[in-house]
Amino acid sequence: MQRLQCSLRSGLGALLLVLIMALLLYPGLKNIAVHLHSAVTGSYISGTHSVVFISCPNEQVGKIIARTIMEKKLAACVNIIPKMFSIYFWDSQITEATEALLVIKTRSSKIHELTEFISPSF
Repeated sequence: MQRLQCSLRSGLGALLLVLIMALLLYPGLKNIAVHLHSAVTGSYISGTHSVVFISCPNEQVGKIIARTIMEKKLAACVNIIPKMFSIYFWDSQITEATEALLVIKTRSSKIHELTEFISPSF
């Protein structure tokens, strides 16, 4: 009888431990399952890709930045939209300028590295 009680206690303890571990690991396991499903089916996972917009003084500067971004593998694609007309406040006055716009398509996981690269450029 004592063995049965001891066996039941250890069985319940093991079950409780498994349940606690499952609850603690659930977010990570769910994330792995979602990524596996995406890899197998080719479906999109919300929040894994981002688009970054950067304005440049002209198309030539945009090309230099875009090429460097691609060489560093910080993006899958960079579109350059030349001759964008901008109106903005500068030194408390409305200013007008022609600029180029970079549209950078990247993984959300690369945003920090991309920001670190771009920030010193300005």
